[in-house]
Amino acid sequence: MRLDPRGNIKWQQTYGGEKSDKAKAVAIAPNGDVIIAGSTKSFGVFGQTVWILRLDEDGRIKWSKIYGGERWDEIYAFSIDKNGNIIAGGYTENLQKNTGKRGYILYLPPTGDVPGSKFFVEMWM
Repeated sequence: MRLDPRGNIKWQQTYGGEKSDKAKAVAIAPNGDVIIAGSTKSFGVFGQTVWILRLDEDGRIKWSKIYGGERWDEIYAFSIDKNGNIIAGGYTENLQKNTGKRGYILYLPPTGDVPGSKFFVEMWM
C-alpha cells in the first residue's frame, strides 16, 4: 500500500504465494522504490527463507528474490543507504548442521544480485 501526503491510498497490492509469507520491514529507497523484506515458505524452499521485493512507485515488482538455504532463515531489519544498497540483518540455521542459529548481516546492491552481496555471520551470544 502506498499513501499520498494526505493519507489517501495511491495503490494497494498483495504479494506472496500459497504458503506463509510475511513482511518484517518496509522502506523507501532514495529513488522512490519501495523495498519490502520478510520471509517466505512459498517459493522453492523446504523451510523458510528471506524474501526481498523491490517495487516501483506504482507497486509493480521490479525484482523479487529469495536468499538463504534449505532450512530456516529470518530477516529482522534492513536499511537502505544513499546509493540504494540494502543492508539486512537476521539469523540463519543453514550454515552447518546442528550448530543452531547464527546471526548475519547481508549487503546487497540495488539490483539485489547475489554476486555483489556480502554475507557476514557470527554466533549468537
